[in-house]
Amino acid sequence: MDGFYGEFNVNLDEKGRIALPSKIRPRNEDGSSLKLFIGPALETGCLTVYTPQAWQALKAQLKANSYGFKSVRALSRYYFSMSREVTPDKQGRFIIPEKLILFAELKQQALIIGVDDLIEIWNPRTYAAYMAEQRKTIIEQSEKLSGNGLKNGSSGGAGSDGRAE
Repeated sequence: MDGFYGEFNVNLDEKGRIALPSKIRPRNEDGSSLKLFIGPALETGCLTVYTPQAWQALKAQLKANSYGFKSVRALSRYYFSMSREVTPDKQGRFIIPEKLILFAELKQQALIIGVDDLIEIWNPRTYAAYMAEQRKTIIEQSEKLSGNGLKNGSSGGAGSDGRAE
């Protein structure tokens, strides 16, 4: 798989179980479900789902900095104590621990988004508010990356009449 992309509305059942849509479900080479790691995304209030490779990279990054900084050690304690290993069943379902459901304020509905090498699980209202809040930042960053907006098959975000769409 070349990363995770898209948005998917899903249900959270009474057991705290969620199903990853097949289009975004990581698998082993034999087609079986891949072991995943789920933890809190402290900046945004959503949950982050990591593949084993992404999880190892996160661990290495924290470990490289943790011995010299009290604050990083505190972050490591919090983050790893909240995180869990999960293995989806054949339908892509796994149980989200109650602590993480409360952290992300998940109810019956959840929004799963692909973020390249990560998957995020959001309360849909929290995601909508976050995206509205970040709109200006997203536009500014897009302009910085390409000088005139990200190229997406159009002429730098301009319509056929030259005005921004």
